[in-house]
Amino acid sequence: DLVGHDDEERPKSAEFVGSIKWRDTAPFSREDVAELAAVRARVPLTTNATLLAGVSRSGFSPQAKLDIKLGPDELLRAWALRASGTR
Repeated sequence: DLVGHDDEERPKSAEFVGSIKWRDTAPFSREDVAELAAVRARVPLTTNATLLAGVSRSGFSPQAKLDIKLGPDELLRAWALRASGTR
């Protein structure tokens, strides 16, 4: 769902790979993280050190070991900062 690179023009590495789970009630789970980690190896320019990111409407289970966790509030804050021209 998500891939963040170090450079738009000629990326040398992927900084993170991520998945969006916009479920009404089920949080981002350990199984979702395992699936994302397995997919990471197939994404160009990734290594085992490439960060794993999750975006979830319903939170994260305690077993969901992700490097980056974003929920609705974080997305709205980022959008507001971008819309205001603040970086």
